[in-house]
Amino acid sequence: MHFSFFLFPFSFFLDARGDYYVVMNRAACIFALCLLSLQALAHLNHNQFAAVDEVDGKLLVRYRMSADMFMSNLEIEIKAGHIDAAIKLLPINEIIARYFKTHLRLDVNNVSVSAESVSFTMDAKNGDWIAGFKFTAPPIGAEASLFCDAFLENNPRTQTLARINWRGEKTVFHFRKDSTRCQFGSSLHESSAEAAPKIEAPRAHFLNGLAEALRSYEWLAAGALVFCALRVVSKDRLHYLVFGLTAVASLVLTPVQFSLAAAWGFRFGWTAVVLTGQKLLFDTINRRTGHA
Repeated sequence: MHFSFFLFPFSFFLDARGDYYVVMNRAACIFALCLLSLQALAHLNHNQFAAVDEVDGKLLVRYRMSADMFMSNLEIEIKAGHIDAAIKLLPINEIIARYFKTHLRLDVNNVSVSAESVSFTMDAKNGDWIAGFKFTAPPIGAEASLFCDAFLENNPRTQTLARINWRGEKTVFHFRKDSTRCQFGSSLHESSAEAAPKIEAPRAHFLNGLAEALRSYEWLAAGALVFCALRVVSKDRLHYLVFGLTAVASLVLTPVQFSLAAAWGFRFGWTAVVLTGQKLLFDTINRRTGHA
């Protein structure tokens, strides 16, 4: 959706006198509103992310989710009578543990177990909730799989993109409708013909990075405002330099833990939004000051 859609309803806020500082401040407010709209859109894709690793005899699942997605699903569970409404009085980590008890399980030799402990942290940058689930690692040679059908009762299109690092197996698995169980070690035994679909992994990493960029609201707003101010101060003489500086900034802001594909997804998303935002801000300011 084009940003100009959001600009139109607020155009009457601009000062008819074209006062530079008034226009600049109000343009910044408009862009902030655009970013709030982006925040709503970013979570409409129903994509969650997870990382599965074995550390010190424990199987660790680090699950990143949208807070509003979790709470809406919790309400559905409560209304369906699956969970008592009193759960809302518990600490967040216990609420998460109760919900995921039936939605995230480790199966070892056909025996299902829930996580032995659940921790909770919040990503202050974008408000995502990060839950850490700890299981006892399956013994060597055991048949093990991870089951996850989180949030599918709310929207069947929901999917959890999981990075698997398991005893030499490094792959990506999509938990989604009709594919809710990941068999550990299965990718190591695939034939070359069966392994062909794994070409999807780089694309999945790219989309992961792109989604992370669209959730970096503070950095998106700061980037657009800084580059808009640069063009205004230089009277648009640095128009072409802005493109190069935006690319450099996206490189600097890329999280170091990202894979190559995820890094390029982040850079592409961040650069596209920032360039669009600063152009709209600059054009709005230029138009109003030109009529002064």
